[in-house]
Amino acid sequence: ERPDLGPAYDDRAVRAAIEASGLRFRRPRRFASEVAKILAGGEPVGWFQGRLEFGPRALGFRSILADPRPGWMKDRLNRDIKRREPFRPYAPVVPRAEASRFFENGFASPHMSFVTAVRPQYRALLPAITHVDGTARLQTFDDDTPGIAALREVIAAFDRRAGMPVLLNTSFNIAGEPIVCAPADALSVLARTDLRHLAIGPYLVDGPGAGGAP
Repeated sequence: ERPDLGPAYDDRAVRAAIEASGLRFRRPRRFASEVAKILAGGEPVGWFQGRLEFGPRALGFRSILADPRPGWMKDRLNRDIKRREPFRPYAPVVPRAEASRFFENGFASPHMSFVTAVRPQYRALLPAITHVDGTARLQTFDDDTPGIAALREVIAAFDRRAGMPVLLNTSFNIAGEPIVCAPADALSVLARTDLRHLAIGPYLVDGPGAGGAP
């Protein structure tokens, strides 16, 4: 069953919220490529697309995405953005067709419900999503998974750029707060944390710490 059962916001509502925030934004022509470029450059991206997901996991609708390769990425997210305990792990999202390449028992896990072992040869290459015991809470998707087209395009663009069809996926919130629902919620997290980029609808929004264009 598809998890995106919550509210959705059209482009007009998204743009109105962005303009009210006063933050700098643009509408890139090659959206997925621009997001992948930011991610491959080591910056996490707030991800707000489609309807809010139902359930305890962020499944690619209200997520923070990041490059899973830097060893420091977990600390950056926990300390500067999520503001939670430093031992907390992060999950990978990967096309199901590629899952068995990186993970033992690369089974379908569309709701991020199962833990599996990261294959030993990839643990040092994917430290941001590999827990201390060598496992990861896996999320997979298929080409026809409903609602996931935008995320699928970003992962494909990231793979073309970085040679890795895996991204770190975590819930779009600060510790102690619910997952963002409305555009204003996402923009508030962007303004209050060290998250520097937000992909919301067709727009890319720069946070206060973003500096120049990526």
